[in-house]
Amino acid sequence: MPADVDLTKINIESPKREIKEQWLAEHPGTGSAEFETYRELPEFKSWEHEINDWTAVVRDYWADQSLQTIALEKLDLKLDISRTFSDPGNQGKLVYEKLINRFGDSEFFGANNPAWKLPDAARPEWKKLTAKKEAQVQRSAQDLSSVISRTRVLANEEMSGANVNLPDTTKSAFKSALENIEKALNQWDKLLSAKASPDRQELRNAANELNNRMNEFRAAHARLFAANTAPPYIKYEVLATVKAVSEKVASQFSARVTEPDVTGMYSRIIDVPRSTPKKAATQACKEISSSYNGDLKTYWDVNMGNLQQAAKRLGDSPNLSLELKTAIYNTSNQHLITDSLNAFSDSYKAVRFDDLKWIFGMSSSVAEITFKIPKYQNVVEQVFENYADNPSARDVRDGYRKFFDTVTQYMQIRVEVLQEIM
Repeated sequence: MPADVDLTKINIESPKREIKEQWLAEHPGTGSAEFETYRELPEFKSWEHEINDWTAVVRDYWADQSLQTIALEKLDLKLDISRTFSDPGNQGKLVYEKLINRFGDSEFFGANNPAWKLPDAARPEWKKLTAKKEAQVQRSAQDLSSVISRTRVLANEEMSGANVNLPDTTKSAFKSALENIEKALNQWDKLLSAKASPDRQELRNAANELNNRMNEFRAAHARLFAANTAPPYIKYEVLATVKAVSEKVASQFSARVTEPDVTGMYSRIIDVPRSTPKKAATQACKEISSSYNGDLKTYWDVNMGNLQQAAKRLGDSPNLSLELKTAIYNTSNQHLITDSLNAFSDSYKAVRFDDLKWIFGMSSSVAEITFKIPKYQNVVEQVFENYADNPSARDVRDGYRKFFDTVTQYMQIRVEVLQEIM
């Protein structure tokens, strides 16, 4: 079957396969047969609806974010801010370029002996597929190892199919390559979740380790791609997923090891998880400007207090308020955020085209805030796990989600409008 026809079918079926990936990962030891059985049960519709809602929310954000990233890269050029890797021997730049370019179009199209030969007619469908995988990776930007974990589970099952006539050594090399990427991403995720500004040498070492694992995958997958019996999911969808992961790691690496730039700030902001519809979060941002005059610290303090009171009023869940108060208090002690919110507001007021001193303060505050907000998100979600069956408690949980998303979206919008005021 021609590659362009394969890809058309894959694009149509890709959302369903992502649902399957998610379910298999959440139910270790199961396979396609159990998934198909579960699909017939009433609770599947509820589970599928929740996953689709979350997917749609992040897709709406990503649709604009991907375009804004390109615009902000142009702004950096306009401001004469270059992506500067200051480490000795430019090793950071070399790793970045390998991660961002390894799966570029020249590897798939053209006559330069690419590793994965695709006909020019397949280009539009390949673009659609890679865009879907970029969005999928973006939804798990702070847990990239989970993306490969979900992909690997389904890929291993597909590889064991009766019609897959491939040498065991080829299968083994592919499975090992995916496992090693997942292990490298585990270390990468831990490094990014430990500090707002991890040690640059450690970042470079971790990025270089992933780069080595990507080389291993490249060699293993190219042999599969050339085989007629390799499942289409593995030939194209897994490849597009790994490509998206490699490029996301490159973006995260650059945002943390180069000198401050607008693109790097934006990269950190869009990686913060979202669960509120974009329209609702954007509308709520207007209150920060109109009622609080951009004072993020006061907005944070007032809303955290209001949400705590809302939890306190839930008479049927008397322990919820205390659990939330304790969890947030402990998080605040470990990850105090108000000073960083003040720093962001102050640096934004200092923005000038002819003096770029503000970018250092803004970059530092964005790094701290985008590191800390997920910590608050996580503890709140953990508390509410015990109250999932209480509709009133879910309303309060959604209030916290909207609040965190509004603060993140406000920063995102402030950075986006820099291209208009500069």
